[in-house]
Amino acid sequence: MVLPDAYFSDDQEALETQAALLLFLGLLAHRERHMGDGFVTTITPLDWEELGIEDDYLELGIPEKIRELQEISKIRYGLSYLRELLDRDGVDTHEWLGQPGETRPDMGTLQADLSRRLFESPDFLNLAKLVAVSLHHTALLVRVAAASTSFDVLADAVRIAGPVLLEGTYSEDALVRDVAATALARVAPDHPRVAEMTRQGAYVGEGRPSNTSLIVHGTWARNETWWQPGGDFHNYLLTVDSSLYAGSDRYEWSGGYSTQARAIAALDLVDWTMQMNWYAPDLFTHSHGGSVAMLANRAMDIGRLVLLSCPVHKHDYWPNFGRVQKVVSIRVHMDLVILADHGGQRFRDPNIEENVLPLCFDHSKSHEDATWTKYDVPSMI
Repeated sequence: MVLPDAYFSDDQEALETQAALLLFLGLLAHRERHMGDGFVTTITPLDWEELGIEDDYLELGIPEKIRELQEISKIRYGLSYLRELLDRDGVDTHEWLGQPGETRPDMGTLQADLSRRLFESPDFLNLAKLVAVSLHHTALLVRVAAASTSFDVLADAVRIAGPVLLEGTYSEDALVRDVAATALARVAPDHPRVAEMTRQGAYVGEGRPSNTSLIVHGTWARNETWWQPGGDFHNYLLTVDSSLYAGSDRYEWSGGYSTQARAIAALDLVDWTMQMNWYAPDLFTHSHGGSVAMLANRAMDIGRLVLLSCPVHKHDYWPNFGRVQKVVSIRVHMDLVILADHGGQRFRDPNIEENVLPLCFDHSKSHEDATWTKYDVPSMI
């Protein structure tokens, strides 16, 4: 679904399209700034070529001229000022704009009008208006996406956007939860909820030993079951690679959203494989589990390195091609979690086999057995 049609539907694809636009706008605007109460935005954005979105954003109905926003100075606007301007435009926002917990039904016409203005006249004032209004959408996914970008474009985002991100981390929807958690960790890495989400849970699988390949889970996934012995994806992957390790002492890491957490995880991965007396194991990784593997690859040999929905941060995480036999990347278009992470969407290196599935937005699709079956992912690896 494309914009502006997506504003007039409440189906999942329409909501994901809206969220993708809002998170995409954060890529154009973010810079480092402390916001108080432990919140801080991230630093200089990636170069356009490193984002790896190519024509994906055009297919959503976002015009190419929006790129101009990366070239002009960025000014943060306060919600009170935006309310005043919107009221001048004939939009009565006095009772709800900037009020925590306030949602507004039937916002499609207003959002469509604001996005049209933004697309016709790319500037940060029009961008800020759209983001501020979207904070009050009835769909939590859209509110979470708006909250993430709020920290990059609004002067007083913490009061309203912070609670939205917190709410999102408790969602039963994995996509909403992962986008919210990633955004929260990006702007408030020391928040207690971030630590709570990476706390180790009890392992209930029985497991059995094996020897030459393993799964490296990503951020927030430490206590999820899909990657663990007995989990859905683990069971499926055993039919693809019977050597997949299935012991109860399987490798895991904190799943923390920080460079330090990934560095510690990489050291632990090297140590774990040495204790297993493995040489060049195949690694099936998801999200920043791929970053962990690439850090470990500096000190250990890897056979196949399969990167599922891995954010691209070339200057921090990159394969050591002299110590890996094959690198394969598998991902979806405009991954919402990677947008929230402000990472690149594609690897650009002839030594990495890049596979973009005909799917959009959902960060978890790359580790679902139904996806692997439908699109014959085993043939890609």
